[in-house]
Amino acid sequence: MKNYLLLFLLFLTYFVHSQNFQDKAKYLAVYELTHQPDSTNKDWKKTERLRLYIGGKYSLFSSEGIVIKDSLMQNIDRSNRSMGAFARLQKQVPQTEFNYKIYKGIPSGKITYAEKIVKDTYRFAEEKNLMSWQILSESKRIAGYIVQKATTSFRGRNYTAWFTSDIPISEGPYKFNGLPGLILEIADEKKHYSFSLLEFKILNKPRSIDFEAEKFQKVSRKELRKAKENYKRDPITAVEQNGITFKFEPGQREKLHKEHLKKIEAENNPLEKI
Repeated sequence: MKNYLLLFLLFLTYFVHSQNFQDKAKYLAVYELTHQPDSTNKDWKKTERLRLYIGGKYSLFSSEGIVIKDSLMQNIDRSNRSMGAFARLQKQVPQTEFNYKIYKGIPSGKITYAEKIVKDTYRFAEEKNLMSWQILSESKRIAGYIVQKATTSFRGRNYTAWFTSDIPISEGPYKFNGLPGLILEIADEKKHYSFSLLEFKILNKPRSIDFEAEKFQKVSRKELRKAKENYKRDPITAVEQNGITFKFEPGQREKLHKEHLKKIEAENNPLEKI
């Protein structure tokens, strides 16, 4: 009897700690993000493509660069570890400023935000329904769809969204969700961050959405923000602390650090202000 009880407890422990989530994405929504890195410089804008994969239970949102990199890494010839092979791989990956992945519905009723910083990959979970929406009667047409206006406030910004009931999927870019239809456009009132749908399609070949919790270091949102700030402030030290060494000429390290601080001083406009 004791042996059966021990086996049951071991199985229960494994089940609790092995939080693996799997789904098949049936739909793909591609968005273009236009954002203003410096809140004081309206003439400096950047654009990037991001993808939202929507399954029956979960969704995955990440930059196109991350999606392409993941795909290439799955098919890489691991027997070829040359610098040339690595350089060729890097050239195929679009540059991205957004290294996170957002899993909506994982775990149930939550959003899991995951991000890799140097060698460590962190995750934290928060409530899925983060926004309180006001749906308005105003409507118009975007990309052939009739869309309706909705507004919300989220972490220091006021947003206007346009969603369509023609695609009755309660989804949108980034962490945005909760409307009775897919969000085609959403922007804050200052137009510092603006997402616009470029493409929506049914996937001929469903794409896997896989999440294995044990592959991530669980932290709080505050702890992850601190880790990101430390890396952003001094990336050379952060990389060295992970066992990677650099050789600098006298004064070169100080010069690079000074130039980096000047650069990040201008990048003062995160999507989540609080």
